[in-house]
Amino acid sequence: MDQLVAPSLTATVLDRQLKEVFTDVVDAVFPNLYAAFSARVELTWVDFVRHHSAAQSNAVQWGIRSLNTWFLAKRHQDHQQLQASRHMYNRALRGLAQSLRNPATVKSDATLAAAMALGVYEMLDGVGPTSWLVHSRGIGALFRLRGADAHRSGFGWTMYTTYRAFLVAEAFVCQEPCFLEGEEWRTMNRAALMAEEREGKGSPLGEITENAFGEVLRCPGYWVRTREVIAGEASESSRESLAAEIRCSRDILRGLQRRLAALIELRLHGSALQKRHALDGPIPEPFVHSISHQSLQGMDSALALLDQLLVLLTASKIRLPSMGDPIPVQSPWDTVTYRPAAEATSTDEVKSLDWLDQLALSMGTLALKT
Repeated sequence: MDQLVAPSLTATVLDRQLKEVFTDVVDAVFPNLYAAFSARVELTWVDFVRHHSAAQSNAVQWGIRSLNTWFLAKRHQDHQQLQASRHMYNRALRGLAQSLRNPATVKSDATLAAAMALGVYEMLDGVGPTSWLVHSRGIGALFRLRGADAHRSGFGWTMYTTYRAFLVAEAFVCQEPCFLEGEEWRTMNRAALMAEEREGKGSPLGEITENAFGEVLRCPGYWVRTREVIAGEASESSRESLAAEIRCSRDILRGLQRRLAALIELRLHGSALQKRHALDGPIPEPFVHSISHQSLQGMDSALALLDQLLVLLTASKIRLPSMGDPIPVQSPWDTVTYRPAAEATSTDEVKSLDWLDQLALSMGTLALKT
C-alpha cells in the first residue's frame, strides 16, 4: 500500500475509534452527571470530542486516548493496555505543558479540556491516593486564570459543571475554602441558570440541585472559619456572624431537601397529570431516580457537617476540652461504593466504574467522613 495513503487511513480509523470509545467511557464513568447536564449545555463532552476543532489539539487527543485505553484495559483486564494508557498520559502531559507555556493557548478551552482529561485519568489511575490533588490544583488555577465569565456559556459552562464538585472535594481534603464561593463565580452561576430557564432547559430537579450546590460549596469555608474561631483567632462577633451564616445555609439546605423528597414522592405516587414534568424536565427519565437520591445523600452529608460545626462553635464558647477536635475527613477515593467485578473471583473486589460519578453527584461531600 502507498506509504502516503496508509498513514492517512490509519489516522482516520484511530480518530473514529477515539470518538466511539469515548462515548462508552462517558456512559460508564459519568452516566448520571452526563444525563443531568447533556440537555442543559450547548456542547457536551461527547460532541466536543466528536466535532469541535479544539479537540484536535495534541494534548486533548492524547488525553482522551489515555482515558479510552484505560477504559478498555479495565474492561478486558489487559495489563499491557493499562501500561499503554500510562504512556499516552505522559505524552498528553507533555502536550499540556507546551500549551501552558504558550500565552496564546494557556487560557483556551483546549488547554483546560486537556488538563481535565488528565485530571480524571489521575483520579482513575493515580500513583497515590492524593496524587489527583496536583492536577486539581492546576485545573483550579486555570479556572481562576480564565475567570468566571469564560464559563458562563458554551463549552466553558460544560467544563465548569463537569469539574466543580471535584474542586469542592479538593477544598474539603485540603481543609481550605473553595474559590467557587466567591461572588464572581456565584454571579456567573446564577446568570447561567437564568439563561437555562429562558431557553426552556430548566427543571425542578436542576433548580434544586443547583441551589443546594451553592450552599454546599460554602461548607469548606465554614469549616476553616470555625477552626479559626476555636483556635481563638476570631472575635466574638465573628463567632456569632459565622454561626448565623451556617444556620442560614442549613435552613436553605433543609428546605431544598424537603422539596426534593416531596417531588420524588409525587413522582412515585402522584397522578399522571401531577407526575408530568414534576421533577425531571429535560433530564432522561431512567436517570432521574439515581440523580435525585445521590443529590439527597450529598445534602445529608453537608447538613451533618453544618450541624457539627454549630456544635463545635457552641462547645468552644464554653471551652469544652474537646472543642479542638478536628472534623474527620478522608480522601473521597476511600468512600466510594465497591462491588465485585464480573471478571473477579468471589474474594476480589474492585471499584465500580462510576465511582467518580458518585462523587460528582454528592457535590463533593464524599470527601467528608460521615
